[in-house]
Amino acid sequence: MKRVVVIGAGIAGTAAALAARNSGAEVTLVRGGSGATSLGVGAYDATPWEVRGESSLTNVPLSASCMQILEQIGCVSCPESGAVLASSTGILRPARAHDDALLDLSVLRSGRVLLLDATIDGWDASSLSRSYNAHSLRGERSFETLLGNFIKHTDERAMTFAELAGRHDAPARLGWLATAIKKALKSTDSVCAILTPPILGAERARAKELGALVGVPCGEAIAPFSSPTGRRFDAGRDRALQHAQVTTVDGWVTRITVADVVAIELEDGAALEADAVVLATGGLLGGGIVYAPAEHILATAVPPYPRRVFECGVDAPVRVGHDGKELLVPGSMFGLAAEQLAWPFTNDPIMERVGVLADQSRASDRVFVAGDLVADRSRTWLEALASGAHAGAAASAT
Repeated sequence: MKRVVVIGAGIAGTAAALAARNSGAEVTLVRGGSGATSLGVGAYDATPWEVRGESSLTNVPLSASCMQILEQIGCVSCPESGAVLASSTGILRPARAHDDALLDLSVLRSGRVLLLDATIDGWDASSLSRSYNAHSLRGERSFETLLGNFIKHTDERAMTFAELAGRHDAPARLGWLATAIKKALKSTDSVCAILTPPILGAERARAKELGALVGVPCGEAIAPFSSPTGRRFDAGRDRALQHAQVTTVDGWVTRITVADVVAIELEDGAALEADAVVLATGGLLGGGIVYAPAEHILATAVPPYPRRVFECGVDAPVRVGHDGKELLVPGSMFGLAAEQLAWPFTNDPIMERVGVLADQSRASDRVFVAGDLVADRSRTWLEALASGAHAGAAASAT
């Protein structure tokens, strides 16, 4: 049986581990801190949705392997024609897939969508209703505020969405919310859905349970911060890995060397051996790529020597670059000017493309990469899922 070690526990690493296990490999997953997936808002795309435009719901097909992995994780819906989601910043936006707790407006009949007037920091039902009505197609549906008492304890008004979502994991608390909504509803005539703040469960999505109790479909809006979707993904990931019998190790990988076997060294001195390794440690946000210009070497006026501006966060036999070319050591002691790296100073920012150079997912002999760590790939959730599934299958076959 092939031994595969996956480094990183976001959607790319999770997909790689499950794909390798589904292919018959013995898999160990090394997980460190939170990354981009844990900060996700629950609206998942294959390509940036702003590029497609709000009216476009381009159907990006997912492979059978990706669909199997989503089913194993069990907290993401991927409707054939995409979805339309409401954000808590007042925008209605398309998405290819979404967290199960979010309300998909595209499947609702025409009618009124009622927003809970919950007194929570970061949620303004009246303003959101006006904004949604401005974005919605005329005659399709209307958005209105539902007045009532939907917060049980005073301290909850200052809680983050994720903290409050955890309280609604309890059946009794979810039942209390359902009773409060039914009390506030004078009539369900022409009501097609209830839109709530992102508070419907942290361990699992509780939207369908709430809808069954109320008698009207219920779902969350997208949260721009402190979203519980990251917690729901983490819980679904852990259940999927345990069920698939993937061994998990907590720690930070410092070095990968390839000889007769692939040796993986951890920060605490522990070591792992494998036949192949998948790096899915994220991009700049996740720490997989490190911004390390020459002036960071020492706190001196003139750096002692130049160095590459970006490096891989793990000492591994990989090449970092963009546009298919490896990054070279700059001629200037101070490296590249920061204005050359990021938007809005340049229309072609290196920061959005830099990563590990790979042929499909293979970076070097028995070393594979996935997710935001891969150079020149879309930094989207579904792209990370697809690249992780491909890398895991390739690693198990090497």
